[in-house]
Amino acid sequence: LEDQILFLVVKLERPDLARKKTELITQQNEFKVTLAQLEALLLEKLANAEGDILDDTELILSLEEAKKTADEVKEKQVIAQETEVKINETSEFYRPSGARGALLFFLMMDLCKMHTFYKYSLDS
Repeated sequence: LEDQILFLVVKLERPDLARKKTELITQQNEFKVTLAQLEALLLEKLANAEGDILDDTELILSLEEAKKTADEVKEKQVIAQETEVKINETSEFYRPSGARGALLFFLMMDLCKMHTFYKYSLDS
């Protein structure tokens, strides 16, 4: 709950950080999909290769292309992780607000244990 409230507070106070974090999550997922597709393509080409694979120039070119793409994705992942660390550090300044919000929620939920009147007044 605290993390959810923290996200809402950051989204309200610093919408640029919330937007950037959402973009980073989307980008990370796209990177994972791209790497999985490259892996599947390579395995398929290697499985379907006939004869000596060193003589198959198309296979070698596709391997080099896949390596370039994988290296680019890994470089972008490193940059994205560094950016995410900076965003998380900035978000931690709002952590006390998230903690207090979670505490307030649970305190209000426990008011009905003191008296049933609080349960009905909170519902209205």
